[in-house]
Amino acid sequence: MKRGIDHLVLCVNDLELGAAFYRNLGFTTTPRARHPWGTDSCLIQLTGSFIELLTVSRPALITADSPKTFSFGAFNQKFLARRQGMSMLVFESTDVEAVDLIYD
Repeated sequence: MKRGIDHLVLCVNDLELGAAFYRNLGFTTTPRARHPWGTDSCLIQLTGSFIELLTVSRPALITADSPKTFSFGAFNQKFLARRQGMSMLVFESTDVEAVDLIYD
């Protein structure tokens, strides 16, 4: 089974300022994307992976976690309440069933 890093999620309070920082380092960022769950992001494409700069843009749209569901928006909102930086490391896999077994 192939495994690797798909992307890093870097939470920032100000998405425009975060994207400008990476552009000043010489990276190209994608246009701002709006997610229906209350977050916005810009991507920095790398060879084989990417960095996702993420902010909470519309807190009213964020749903809470429940015993059977994970709320991406709520997780990152809680993270940003404490600090900015890497909130998630997302791995890639070519075998979703094998990955599911790890977490069962």
